[in-house]
Amino acid sequence: MSELSGYFAQFPELEELRNDLAHDDRGWYASQRAVARITGLARPTIDQGLRSGWQVMQPKMLRWLAAQGINAAGIQQEWAAGRVRDNHLAALIRYAATESVRPTEESKRWMRLIESVGMRTALNKLFGVSDISERAAARLDLRKTQKPLVEKFQQTGVSIADSRSKLTKAALGERPCDLKLRMQSECFETRKSDGWRDRADTESLLVMQAAEALASIPGVSVESAGAKTREIGMQGDWNGKVTFQQERLNLKEADKIKTNKQIAAKDKQSLPPGT
Repeated sequence: MSELSGYFAQFPELEELRNDLAHDDRGWYASQRAVARITGLARPTIDQGLRSGWQVMQPKMLRWLAAQGINAAGIQQEWAAGRVRDNHLAALIRYAATESVRPTEESKRWMRLIESVGMRTALNKLFGVSDISERAAARLDLRKTQKPLVEKFQQTGVSIADSRSKLTKAALGERPCDLKLRMQSECFETRKSDGWRDRADTESLLVMQAAEALASIPGVSVESAGAKTREIGMQGDWNGKVTFQQERLNLKEADKIKTNKQIAAKDKQSLPPGT
């Protein structure tokens, strides 16, 4: 995302729905009002579409959800409670955009966005929220590019510290020492052992990972690798500047988050249908 305002320009309804969207460590939740506004479906339409009752024929919405392998009971419970999770909101957007008698422009716009980045990631980007699991994955993946890069520096006889500093400056716009100083001034409760990568945003970590991977190729200079990945990053989802998060995420902590997520996913798969 080069400019956050650019996303808001495409979804002006979000400004009026800020108070109808909530976020916690499990993701985003939308009120009934927000669901109706984003999908373009009227609340009574959604209410009737999710209602089982004693009807001989299930509503079209329920039949569609079942055909997609989506647990309709979960959406029904959330809708009744007035708090729909982001993954279920995405399902309702898809229904509105593909199965509704009169698909709305709202659902079509959201459909295009969530098909490319997903509902949760879209909301994270729109509101500048860092997804801790995505950040943990990026932090861990960054290790994979460091070893071949260091091996290249050793083989060519160049200074590892100087070369990595040049690469970071070319890719992220600042030297590692400057990034650490800025991190210490912007974040509270920093430790001497904290590195700038421990608090960097996901997009910056991904740009740095790409820069290191490119720079490890024989014949590619650190300056050109950094400049190229910076250019590509700014054409996509990055504004060109490292944003520091208050929550520390070193390798040990990132690995713990990844492990807990894998355990949670395994436990969820073992639950009986309808849970």
